[in-house]
Amino acid sequence: MARIEVLNWSTFHRTIWAFGVDGRSALLTGGVGSGKSTLVDAMTTLLLSANKIAYNKAAGAEAKERDLRSHVLGHHRTERVESSTRPVPLRTSASHSVIPAVSGPLSSTSQPPPRASPSSPSAFCSKAQPRPT
Repeated sequence: MARIEVLNWSTFHRTIWAFGVDGRSALLTGGVGSGKSTLVDAMTTLLLSANKIAYNKAAGAEAKERDLRSHVLGHHRTERVESSTRPVPLRTSASHSVIPAVSGPLSSTSQPPPRASPSSPSAFCSKAQPRPT
């Protein structure tokens, strides 16, 4: 896999984020809550069958705190409603998420994209450039 991109996946909202590995091993680093486990969950979604996926295992989560629906809707916090809590989504059920994986080597002239922001995961993760339509 040369790169994976995410659009509307978990808290990666309304922007295409690309994680380029150029077919090699990569180290994904970043601060707490920066999206490292979210990117691993996106890759897991592409590589494993639905009945084998255990989301957020990269973060050592014991409970089933994430699932496909929570990633697609962008659950990012909970709010208290009467005597219970409920997740707060970034998107509605009419939204969609996209996770394309690009295989094969990147062009020999390509460079790893710059980091998107200080709070984003590093290791060649950035906002992807808009593509001509």
